[in-house]
Amino acid sequence: METENSVIIDGAIHPYRSERAESVVFPRANADAGSVVANRRHDEHAVTLTHADRRVRTERRGFGPVVSGGAKLGAGTRLNLETVAGPSAATGTGEIVRRDVTPAVP
Repeated sequence: METENSVIIDGAIHPYRSERAESVVFPRANADAGSVVANRRHDEHAVTLTHADRRVRTERRGFGPVVSGGAKLGAGTRLNLETVAGPSAATGTGEIVRRDVTPAVP
């Protein structure tokens, strides 16, 4: 596992062979083996993320995804820049995430 400039809050599950850089991972979040995140814009613009149902600028070119509490990332998931895996959201094995992930509605 490679973790660089990230905030991994106690209780997050981050197994061997998952990569996170400049990300925030909350308690009970589970990033399965082979999960990788994108964390850098190359067009000189600041990263934006969803917070309280609106997009906010981070004022940073490097800022990885946010993996909320209870989110589960399947093995080999790829999270694009500017994505948020919401509370209790889940991804499938090998999924490429291009937009925010919210929990499935039963």
